[in-house]
Amino acid sequence: MDPDKLLATHEKGALLPAPSPTRAPPRSADSTKRYRRIAAALLALCLGWKLWSCTAGAEDYRQTELSPLDHHSDRGYLAHLVGSSHCPHRIEQAKPPISHDRVVQTILDTPQTEGSRAALKTLTNETHIAGTAGDRRVALWIKSQWEELLGAPSDPEHKNLFDAGTPESLHALTQDTQRRRHGHGRRGRNGGIVTRAKRALRRVARKVGLVERRGHGAHGHHGRRPEPQRPRVWTDTYYSLLTYPVSASVSTFANSSASEPTWRAKLKEDAFPTEDPTSPAGAGIWHGFSANGTARGQLVYASRGTQADFAALRERGIDVRGKVVLMQYGGVFRGLKVKAASEAGALAVLIYDDPAADGPGGNRTEHAAYPAGQARNPSAVQRGSVQYLSSYPGDPLTPGEPSYNPALPGTPERLPRDSEGVNIPDIPSLPLSYGDAIPLLKSLNGRGFQWESDREGMPAGWREGDLGAEGVEYWAGPSEEVVEVVNHIEEKTTPIWNTYAVIPGQVADEVVVLGNHHDAWTFGAVDPNSGTASVHETVRSLGTLLKLGWKPLRTILLAGWDAEEYGLIGSTEFGEDFSTWLQEHVVAYLNVDVAVGGSEYDLNASPSLADLLAEVSQLVPHPDKEGETLKVTEVSPLGSGSDFTVFLQRLGLACANFGLDRGANDPVYHYHSNYDSFAWQSRFGDPSFKRHQAIARVLGLATVRLASDPVVPLNTTAYAVALSSYLDKVRALPDADSLDLSHLDALAGKIERASAAILARGAHLASRLADRTSPPSRHKAHALVRKLRGVNRALRRFEGGFLGDEHGLQGREWYRHLGVAPGRWLGYGATTLPGLSEALALDQDVEQAKVEVKRLEKAFRGILSGLEHAQTL
Repeated sequence: MDPDKLLATHEKGALLPAPSPTRAPPRSADSTKRYRRIAAALLALCLGWKLWSCTAGAEDYRQTELSPLDHHSDRGYLAHLVGSSHCPHRIEQAKPPISHDRVVQTILDTPQTEGSRAALKTLTNETHIAGTAGDRRVALWIKSQWEELLGAPSDPEHKNLFDAGTPESLHALTQDTQRRRHGHGRRGRNGGIVTRAKRALRRVARKVGLVERRGHGAHGHHGRRPEPQRPRVWTDTYYSLLTYPVSASVSTFANSSASEPTWRAKLKEDAFPTEDPTSPAGAGIWHGFSANGTARGQLVYASRGTQADFAALRERGIDVRGKVVLMQYGGVFRGLKVKAASEAGALAVLIYDDPAADGPGGNRTEHAAYPAGQARNPSAVQRGSVQYLSSYPGDPLTPGEPSYNPALPGTPERLPRDSEGVNIPDIPSLPLSYGDAIPLLKSLNGRGFQWESDREGMPAGWREGDLGAEGVEYWAGPSEEVVEVVNHIEEKTTPIWNTYAVIPGQVADEVVVLGNHHDAWTFGAVDPNSGTASVHETVRSLGTLLKLGWKPLRTILLAGWDAEEYGLIGSTEFGEDFSTWLQEHVVAYLNVDVAVGGSEYDLNASPSLADLLAEVSQLVPHPDKEGETLKVTEVSPLGSGSDFTVFLQRLGLACANFGLDRGANDPVYHYHSNYDSFAWQSRFGDPSFKRHQAIARVLGLATVRLASDPVVPLNTTAYAVALSSYLDKVRALPDADSLDLSHLDALAGKIERASAAILARGAHLASRLADRTSPPSRHKAHALVRKLRGVNRALRRFEGGFLGDEHGLQGREWYRHLGVAPGRWLGYGATTLPGLSEALALDQDVEQAKVEVKRLEKAFRGILSGLEHAQTL
């Protein structure tokens, strides 16, 4: 708008003073208007300069490095730290802010055991396998619950159900960071100057009476700031390849030409309508992403199906080519068992749970089988995906790209299923109960060699198996009889549903994410809906805080992921869809999968989050020990196996995953079985539901700290210390003495010192801003905020420094984190400094290891540079 158009003329017909011979002739109306315009312009320039220096900060910062929402973020920080007096546009709150102590107490008091119980009962009343009608009902139930708990607009007709990849989906997530209010959108620095100047002119014109003050002020409603943004909830739909069981059988035949089987596996879990009412309505038996087909061959038993186990078979002269391979669960991810068997030439794979892995709590001589007691039921079957997770997660046919509705224009093309490099098997596989495995194992007695429990490389105290009383001797085979495996499945590209909620913070461009997946192989009372029920109570706590007038400094994003069980699909597609936005804005990601599977508190996290989790855990009463709190004894690195994977391994964001896992003496949790039910959880897992309550409290406290601490609670100094321990592990590997690790050692030390300095700087800046005895001036407050935000930017980008270049890890480029990754032949388990470690341990390639050292040096230098630069702002 032309500033001249803002200047109103004086009222026409106003009387001029009478001429006097001693006085100059009166000024004309045009002359008066001209002088007033000049005066207004001069005053506007002065005011504009003052406004610029206040909102842009005059001390030691780089405007070009600030995000489009920086001025909004400055005001958000100031409102959070020092109140609205330092903000040029007064930030009024509907209610006075509540104290930190009250926030903490509310998080501890609000989660209710009966709330978790009721939520879990609803979530587990039917199977909700990804992509099914039951799964959709769960996703939309979560949506409606979050709307109610957070006070978000109700959407009973589900109009906020969008196809991912559409403008509606994009807007639902990013609208807060796309705002152009007050001209601070993506116009750049010059656009901001012009906007500020125009606004200053308008103010001057109003003050000198050149324009009338309109009823609607700067904020649109009679001079008042609009009501704070309400939380919003919606569901996005992606489309992924999924597989479902049609029919399956496992039979033995006297020889390859026989037509009548000598034995047939039951392939069915027993039903207990009284003790476990949902068990009769359980799911079929299959492996997600197993290949369709029928295979016949002799049987070979390969222990746990690790690389070492297949090497032992080769050394003993047992060829698995053309054979059906039977293995135990454990040791490595099930998909890698199938991969190893396929690469060795096997025709099909069978995998069972041996009760030896159940420990004292599952001892069958001391405990009856479920449902009479806490030992494993002989018919229990562990379903699961056999996708090659350590190659890449997500939709197998769209690696690195979001899997949109195929009908949408511009949808990325899908790979053919049989394309080279697609991360799903080319041979059929099936899970078995140990009851079905016993006849197969007995058929191998005395054939080949006997697997020994105390063989080299096995954990201390490990036993090969616990089926000796049933006559199993654990021989390798091959069998005399022929085993036939029939696996008929349906493959289809089908919709999956991610549900989200946003709690807007005072700062829109810093976001804390917490998530849990809602799909299950059967009823999911432990995996994952113990986590869903705990998150439900955390959301209740956040909603209670909002009603009390609390507003987080940073925005909070809640996510209910779908299709995690098949291969972390919902979260991975989201991460691939919004990768740039997430890397620009996310502070940290908190994941809860199995919240309650036992009594042992287990934490896996980026080293920078370890201290935060230890601090908040100590505030939470222990669910099983009166007078004690949860204590963190160890925080292990993250590999894969749950929805944090894309955030950490692909996007370089600090992550944590925690819950109460099964201990050796706890009742056997029937993982991925029909007995993963409300009946089991309410009787054996957590009868009081105090464990669910405890995890809800930990999650709530960690979320509030991440969302409200002035200095982002990421201890990068602890991360630097961990780097030194990672390098010590490398030194223990074969041929490590051929490498020069001195530069990495030196850089790790420098990173540690720079981290300590930047954390101290952040604490000082926050203290200065919060000083009530000698508060900073408006000008100084803005400058301090900019410096504090520079510190926080460096802290949250620390993890991203490990992404290195775009090439990722050798042979599995989807994974980009050079500091930690799922082991190539582990699947879930973490390998630190993976490129370097696996070049030595798996490939015996010293030259490649030297290349990896150089890549790490470059990454370490980048991390150090980011920390040092933040100290100069």
